Amino acid sequence: MKKTLVTFIITALILTVCATTVQGLSFGVKITPSATSVAKGQSVTLVVGVNNLDVGANGLNTFLTTIEYDKSVFNTLTTDDVKSLNGWDSPTFNPDNGMILTAKGSFVNSESDILQITLTTKQTAPTGNTTVTFKDVEASNSQTDINAGNASYILNVTDQTTGGDDTPDAAKPSITVKYDEVSNGIKVTLISDKPLKAVAGWTLSSDKLQLSRVYTSSYNGSMQLEAEDGTVSDPVTINVAIDDGGDDNENPTPSDTTKPTGTVKYSKDSTTNKVTVTITASEEVQPVTGWTLSSDKKTLTRVFTENYTGTVTLTDLAGNKSDPLQIKVDLSNPNGGTDTNNNGNNNSGTATDNLPHAGLETYIIPAIAIIAIVGTIAFVRYKSMEY
Repeated sequence: MKKTLVTFIITALILTVCATTVQGLSFGVKITPSATSVAKGQSVTLVVGVNNLDVGANGLNTFLTTIEYDKSVFNTLTTDDVKSLNGWDSPTFNPDNGMILTAKGSFVNSESDILQITLTTKQTAPTGNTTVTFKDVEASNSQTDINAGNASYILNVTDQTTGGDDTPDAAKPSITVKYDEVSNGIKVTLISDKPLKAVAGWTLSSDKLQLSRVYTSSYNGSMQLEAEDGTVSDPVTINVAIDDGGDDNENPTPSDTTKPTGTVKYSKDSTTNKVTVTITASEEVQPVTGWTLSSDKKTLTRVFTENYTGTVTLTDLAGNKSDPLQIKVDLSNPNGGTDTNNNGNNNSGTATDNLPHAGLETYIIPAIAIIAIVGTIAFVRYKSMEY
């Protein structure tokens, strides 16, 4: 009997270890700069790629990281400063937390450049070494999330030494406000004498000298604009008065406080077994990490290759957030998923989301079943020996 129990315990331990062991997968991160030194007010490009891939038969098709840099040295990055290379999808970039996410329609199983980051130093930047870090670099082969840790590069910031006046350009951008009536409200255009950085909710012109936005309700407030060289304008007052159709003495229509809603639809490709999830918003919304926002800012799409359950929150241009939208991707469903939302209403601007992966739960349930079977056999043998 003792021998039987020992055998059972050893067998159970072996099965448990085997069940929770995941094959070690890995890849390297390489950072290639356009220059190792950069002068104040100048730009430098960092190309981020992967090498030394040991990621399974498929290769990689998703890449995620968070960039960290000294904002006293560099201007704040915008979506225009973060680009993809070699056929990777246009990256989703969150300027607030530095998170960058991109995917690829095919798999990469050899060394590849993925991202191109353009950093511009401020005229007031301190000289000396500064570190740019790509934190928590993670990629997926559609079955497993593979973490490569952190990768950093040290750049040297120098004074301007070639040509012209070395005195920093401290002139603030001068802003002119223009109002135009359009079919759905008032279009406000901010015109600058210096190239501007992008502002969430506003459209930046190709020459970066104008920001525009359509207001559908009255608004009164102020904002400051940052130029590409890091200088900041004086506060710009914006006063939009829209007639609500009532008596001229009545108060104008209040500012937008209505939260957006969204409708979720699923589309399954029977050939590739991929599911495209489309969220149609009731109004223009802000980007959501991991999702592709249409040019009219009313549609978000994402392609899933595995089952997924999570939520998405929509944020309109006025900052109002929707109720959370439930996303449930089911590859066994002919439609690709299940809409569990009430009347398709959902929420705003953030996504509760993970990269597709197959974790330890894939192995734990079979292990428990096997342990239970072995335990039953041992117990039966024990009982038979008593008789």
